[in-house]
Amino acid sequence: MATNFPGSQDSFTNPTSSDTLDSPDHAAQHTNVNDAVEAIELALLDGAPLKIDDANERVGIGTDSPQRLMDIRGASNPEIRFQSTDSSDPFIYFGDQVDAVRGGIGYDTSADALQLRGYNNNTRIAIDSSGRVGIGTTSPSQTLHVNSGTGNVPALFESTDSVSIIQIKDNATTTPPAVAAVGDELRLQTSGSSRVTVDSSGNVGINDTTPSYKLDVNGDINATGALRIGGSAIGDVQTWTPSFNFMTQGNGTYTAEYAEVNDLIFFHFLFTLGSTSSVSSGMRIGLPKTATYPYVYANSFVHAYDTSAATRTLGHWYFQESGATARPAALGASTSRVTGASSFSNTYPFTWGTGDQLFMSGVYLAA
Repeated sequence: MATNFPGSQDSFTNPTSSDTLDSPDHAAQHTNVNDAVEAIELALLDGAPLKIDDANERVGIGTDSPQRLMDIRGASNPEIRFQSTDSSDPFIYFGDQVDAVRGGIGYDTSADALQLRGYNNNTRIAIDSSGRVGIGTTSPSQTLHVNSGTGNVPALFESTDSVSIIQIKDNATTTPPAVAAVGDELRLQTSGSSRVTVDSSGNVGINDTTPSYKLDVNGDINATGALRIGGSAIGDVQTWTPSFNFMTQGNGTYTAEYAEVNDLIFFHFLFTLGSTSSVSSGMRIGLPKTATYPYVYANSFVHAYDTSAATRTLGHWYFQESGATARPAALGASTSRVTGASSFSNTYPFTWGTGDQLFMSGVYLAA
């Protein structure tokens, strides 16, 4: 039975049960095949959406001059659809001469997520049905979720300019605050200006982009808590255990407290003698911290109280033992030593007894 293909110049005859390899002869068979191919090209390809460029081994859809192995063109939002007809995942894979599958892009139907796969066909980026993007994770919990696995640096934001900025805003923000890298410095910005700077040596500046100290503040400071130096709050009242030199505490009681502001020491000491307490000439107490200027008067005050006579003696104190102790003296004593009757002793300014009190206070510069 003869079949004419539309556009064909010739026709060919279908083989019958009586045909052999020699009948029709080879030339006739070859002619029939060529006629069929020509008919297909004329009827289905030339001028149709699909173009096969035999010479360059290219296929065009929507173009009769494909520029790549597959060249697809179209108007009105051209689309390509890959749809699975069962529960399997539709994917496009990419390979090379070493590995047929290096990566791919497709839809994981079980996870309901679009996936971009990288080396060894492992998922690198996933976009779930809620629009959340996961990098390094297939189950993102936020709009952008980055998981670096065992790596300690999950993200790097780099600019080829001198400043790299990450901005943050909400629905009421006019000028987004930002975190910026300026050289080796970290800066926090608001309203387009740097407010906090951490330089490469760890110095922190507040309203200062060139801090010279661990904390450099350009402006007033208001604190509701304690400001501490070396673990001790500035101005915080602390206690210390004084040494008793040329004195015996016995069963007497004392209060010894001080506060430190920078290197200034503010202290007060109150000693109430007990029945087994004693004092002698040259008596003095150990200071909370050694002073800078030994043997020189500081801002000092001494109050000795005789309980039995209800009398008070006022005086001052000065440094001894290279500024480690304070020695009380009556007013008018020498600036370098307590001499004569001015020296406090067991009988001066009165005979000390149970219940008598020695009070000393002052301000000095610590070493």
